[in-house]
Amino acid sequence: MVPTLNHIVKILIITQIIFQMQIKPIIGGSTQLMDSKVHISNGLGPGQPPVRLRCQSKSDDLGTRILQRGQTMNWGFTVNFWGTTLYFCHFYWKDKQISFNVFRAKDEKDTSKLETFWDVREDGFYHRRNNEDWVRKHGWDQ
Repeated sequence: MVPTLNHIVKILIITQIIFQMQIKPIIGGSTQLMDSKVHISNGLGPGQPPVRLRCQSKSDDLGTRILQRGQTMNWGFTVNFWGTTLYFCHFYWKDKQISFNVFRAKDEKDTSKLETFWDVREDGFYHRRNNEDWVRKHGWDQ
């Protein structure tokens, strides 16, 4: 059977749709779409200077931001096909600075519509996913 031009076009369209959907690789027996968001909030107390941060991935530099008390920076993205998406941020506050990963796809379980939250506080960085409880992950001296 010789494929017709119509058949070839359909195969190409389906292939393109699959790649555009950015399907997360099979981990733990399931494949899910990942539409993820990261939120970083300034939870420093009253009278504290703002926090400055710069966040980026290998291919996406989000630039430097200054967050006043109560302000939030957030962005959304789709995990790449290989499940290697990683975002990291460098934080500056007073005379302190620290850099760490704020999202690493390989560390996440199979969760679609994942939202990860970071809260910057005087004693460090608190993290939670979706509706979980806050957990202190980093101090300013780590």
